[in-house]
Amino acid sequence: MTVQRTSELAGKTAVITGAFGAIGKAITHSLLAQGVHAVLLDLANAPEALSMEPSVTCIKVDLSDPCAIRTAADEIKARFGTVDVLVNNAGILSNHKMDGTTLEEWHKVNAVNVDAAFLLSQSFLPRMRENRWGRIINVSSYAAKSGGLTAGTAYSVSKSAMIGLT
Repeated sequence: MTVQRTSELAGKTAVITGAFGAIGKAITHSLLAQGVHAVLLDLANAPEALSMEPSVTCIKVDLSDPCAIRTAADEIKARFGTVDVLVNNAGILSNHKMDGTTLEEWHKVNAVNVDAAFLLSQSFLPRMRENRWGRIINVSSYAAKSGGLTAGTAYSVSKSAMIGLT
């Protein structure tokens, strides 16, 4: 006799940012295998294989724009009601050291890597608390602990901020 296990995630809704990069795709496939409905947020156009999947919704959004983030979050809440899992995976890699980082680059990296995670968490957390169930997963990097040795200043600082946010 075979015992079939049901994932506690089956039927739940998960939002994944930076969903079309290598890490985002791996996260998405893992969650889909557990029966979630995946809402994929990315600036890029959706890969055809993912956009054709019936349990996937793709939303193109600029995660450096707080207004676009709020609009996407409102759309997700209107369409799905509850977000059960939020994976803040989006990130811009910057390899410029401090003296080569422009203020514009600093703001863009931190907007995508930290501010988007903060705004999305802030948007979905109240309903998770209300439902007494939810998961927020923030993706950081070794660069958070190595400073500018392995990546640029803005990236390292943003990934350190993700640890603090978590």
